[in-house]
Amino acid sequence: MKRGFLSFVVAAFFLLSFLSAALIVSSAKPDYSYEGYRSFLVFEVSAKRAFYSAIGESASQAWAASFNSRAGAKPAVEKAAFARALEFDEKMHAQGCDALLWCGLPTEQERISASEEMQKLEKALLPNGALPIISCESSFQADTLNKKLHLSNLGISIYCQKPKIGKAAQFPSQYEVSFS
Repeated sequence: MKRGFLSFVVAAFFLLSFLSAALIVSSAKPDYSYEGYRSFLVFEVSAKRAFYSAIGESASQAWAASFNSRAGAKPAVEKAAFARALEFDEKMHAQGCDALLWCGLPTEQERISASEEMQKLEKALLPNGALPIISCESSFQADTLNKKLHLSNLGISIYCQKPKIGKAAQFPSQYEVSFS
């Protein structure tokens, strides 16, 4: 009899604990605080893809046009890609974000510091050790034989008002964009 009663009390305690935990969990409001960061990460990835696509499209057009001119394909492709990069900041502004393309090799700490400073000043900033894109023409190297454009040491600083998040991100080093 004692054993059955003790089992009943232990089972009732566990059942009561389980129901209390379920009630607490079901009444808790979901945490959406990370949503701004998640949407910003998706935006950052799409901005990089849009940049690669725009550069590739520009290189393709310049490569095709170079057949009808006396200028060589290599300088034409490099100049067209660089010109498109100069226009890219404006396209980001049209999407509601302040953006700056840059070149250089800022350290991770310098990129983090720039990201924190962006949130305070609410605008995109260059990290220490980075140069504005206007100074980065040598970061675009065309390989017309393999129809690839090598992008070296490029990065982007983005600040978006809606989630109030800023980030300085380095593009993959020696990234290649194909063109046709």
